[in-house]
Amino acid sequence: MEAQYIASIQNHVQRLHAQAQLTPVIWTAKITYLGHLEMICCRHAHLCPDALRRKQWRAFDKDTLGERVLQALKISGVGPTCLFQQYVTQQKTSNKIIYVHGSWLSSSHFTILASHPRCDQEFCSLEVRLFPAKLLMQV
Repeated sequence: MEAQYIASIQNHVQRLHAQAQLTPVIWTAKITYLGHLEMICCRHAHLCPDALRRKQWRAFDKDTLGERVLQALKISGVGPTCLFQQYVTQQKTSNKIIYVHGSWLSSSHFTILASHPRCDQEFCSLEVRLFPAKLLMQV
């Protein structure tokens, strides 16, 4: 009787583990820092810094999450291919940095959370760095 009970528990644990592997991961980004230069950028882009601080962005993959963050910051001209290439070069680090063209020199920091613990160390933070064209070519 006890062996059946233990086998039943083990079977249940295996099913839960298998189900967890199939559960899609939802990535969430929340801005953690807006400094003085970032506030100036927000004003010029007609963005409300307080609204950005309250907002959270969600996606099922990291590239889409990056695109949504860039859209919210009103940064255009960075397509999925460019994001993917930047993520690939930073594959071994959980703190990603996206370099984008902008008229201002600024940096916005985001905390990244994963809905599943198996991925929570894979992608922890995102920094979006805006550079004028001449500086961006040197990065």
